[in-house]
Amino acid sequence: MNNDRQSIPTSYIIIGFVLMSLVIVGILVLFYAVNNGQDQKVKEADQNSYVDAGSGEEVDSPEGKSPETYGVNPDQPIYLGFVRLFDVGLSSDQVDALKTAFLDYTTAQKSTEKITEISITTATIRQTLGAGGNKYSFDLTMNKTKKYRAVVASTGISSIKLALYLDGETKPVFTASKDNGQ
Repeated sequence: MNNDRQSIPTSYIIIGFVLMSLVIVGILVLFYAVNNGQDQKVKEADQNSYVDAGSGEEVDSPEGKSPETYGVNPDQPIYLGFVRLFDVGLSSDQVDALKTAFLDYTTAQKSTEKITEISITTATIRQTLGAGGNKYSFDLTMNKTKKYRAVVASTGISSIKLALYLDGETKPVFTASKDNGQ
């Protein structure tokens, strides 16, 4: 029997499979090394950010970078969850008036630690409709530790009345009426 075809020696086939396997393993190791380095950078960046428990908003404070407070009153705290007040009917002017009332409260607390963060527990926002105006109540936390209950009365398209209670108390620790109308 005459065999016209040339046959490839078995040793060349085995060497080819081994070389292909080494190339594939090398590519996988390189891919893993590159992705693991990126994951480490993401973890380092995330160390200075957290998700606020009450509002569900992410708070980012990257190390070595200035906070996003340029042009804002440095005594003003971060307001978390306030955007959800639009969902229940407060106007932009009313939310701004509420923030001003909270700023008044935070600056009045000079004898205690500076209030840097006010977080509304958005799951507790309640609206009561009335002939004299709507009322809104919600729980909030200041500086992640002090718990309060806020009752806000809508007294006009741009005005509010705030009564702020320590958690479990019946007498307000702070009241304010604000009008943010122009």
